[in-house]
Amino acid sequence: MRRALPRTCYCLVLLGLALASCVPGVAPTPATKAPPPAKALAAQTTAPAVPTSTPKAAAEQPRYGGILTTSTREDPPHFDVQQTTTIYTVLAVAPSTSGLLQYDPHAPTEVIPDLAERWEVSADGKVYTFHLRRGVKFHDGKPATSEDAKFSLDRVRQPPQGMVSPRRGVFSMISKTEAPDENTLKVTLKDVSASFVGNIATAFEVVFPKHVIQEKGDMKATIVGTGPYVHKSYMRGVGYEAARNSNYFVKGRPFLDGIRGYIIPDGSTQFAALRTGQLTMSSPYPSILPSQVQILKASSPEVVIQEGWMPSIKVVLFNMRRPPWNDPRVRRAVNLVIDRQALVKTAMEEMADVGGVMAPRGIWALPREQMLSMPGYRQPKDADIAEAKKLIVEAGIPEGFKTEFLVRRGREFEDLGVFVQDSVKKLGIDARIRLELRVAADKDLLDGRFEVGPLAIAVPVDDPDAWFGQLYVTGAGRNHMGYSNPRLDQLFEKQARTMDLTERKGLVAEMQRIVLEDNPVAVAWWDRWQIAYWPQMRNWKIGIGIHNNNKYQDVWLAK
Repeated sequence: MRRALPRTCYCLVLLGLALASCVPGVAPTPATKAPPPAKALAAQTTAPAVPTSTPKAAAEQPRYGGILTTSTREDPPHFDVQQTTTIYTVLAVAPSTSGLLQYDPHAPTEVIPDLAERWEVSADGKVYTFHLRRGVKFHDGKPATSEDAKFSLDRVRQPPQGMVSPRRGVFSMISKTEAPDENTLKVTLKDVSASFVGNIATAFEVVFPKHVIQEKGDMKATIVGTGPYVHKSYMRGVGYEAARNSNYFVKGRPFLDGIRGYIIPDGSTQFAALRTGQLTMSSPYPSILPSQVQILKASSPEVVIQEGWMPSIKVVLFNMRRPPWNDPRVRRAVNLVIDRQALVKTAMEEMADVGGVMAPRGIWALPREQMLSMPGYRQPKDADIAEAKKLIVEAGIPEGFKTEFLVRRGREFEDLGVFVQDSVKKLGIDARIRLELRVAADKDLLDGRFEVGPLAIAVPVDDPDAWFGQLYVTGAGRNHMGYSNPRLDQLFEKQARTMDLTERKGLVAEMQRIVLEDNPVAVAWWDRWQIAYWPQMRNWKIGIGIHNNNKYQDVWLAK
């Protein structure tokens, strides 16, 4: 049920008081004195040129103080970011953690140092040596060393029994890790890798404290890192809060006194909170819609809107272990009857892109003209629907069948489920929708308790290793479909070792065509992304994807 605006505002005020009451007092840093200029984070290395994360000089001076308020739709399932894929965990954990490297918050496609102040690459491209900053401490006061970095990376690529590691396959190129001294981490690869640095820099590859995991078993119930903000509280269904880390390793950072993230499941309530100034910025996920932007701009033209794209899809997974979804003709038929252009217009107000296996705005996608002429993507739909009906007859089920869609709760997931449910009626398929919250839906996917699963999949870096290594390769962490194609696996290994961009693109194009032929999934759309925020929020730039650039170390509030 949608709440009226006064009720919404009242509830958010109470949420703010509830969060504040859980947080020990944090003395604000005076805002009258201009902060010192940021020092360059990058040092000269033998790696490719590494830009600084220092923002360009502005006419006005940044100031200290203030609380950044934002929101998210769901509670994080837990805080162990190495064991999940969800943005909800990233949003809560990112401000308090660091990785070896990071994506530059001011040049979002560039990789720069983070906990490692520099790195070197051997002449043969197989050995990476990371030099960690000296004197850095975790928020519990214990030193952060190369042993923690080694332990964290090993935990992802060689998870202990019982641990789920979705990105294990992404780091299959690692042969061994070594910590020769407390400030040096050496990583040896089996072969050269075009994606290693990019994947190390994502928001999921944090350096966790080894001693905490050894004591507690995991990081699911605690947040201890070396990031710009110290985690202070979390109330399920209410929100989380982090306060300024006065011992942060970047001098003069962060500017804010803290961050508050509210859990607001209803999109209308989120939007009302933004319009009334209860929130500084709209939720990083899901995106604010074009119709909402129009409303905002009409009443408050000073509101800032940034738009980006992300390596994120809404997709329909087929459980290939269960009939009739083990029949490629049935999967292809469903792919054919989905009118993607109409779906994007209906569900996303065209704030999304029609595309195939790789992000249409990235460098890896098949040419747009080629994609739009392929079965399942071409317009009008007459030929696709006719072919789909023929395939269902060939599969021996001309009368259709009953099935179940496992759908996550949330406007865009539910809209997708209903749209596909209506589409497959053309084939005589009677689909029942089973709605589940994120945690329950993820568990059912992992356990294979589904037939068809319309859901979201996002990766923090637009690279074939990230996409195919998580979704399509045999045994991949998010290959819930049970899909396996030996030729695809061979191409995957080859492209991962190919440093020539043109040659690698050719291999990736062939991989995409294999997936489009096998149809283990039906890609519904690729996300675009809009963030709205009030103009007092300064020095923030939308990143590539929703996972990166959620630390806010350089963000400041003008009033």
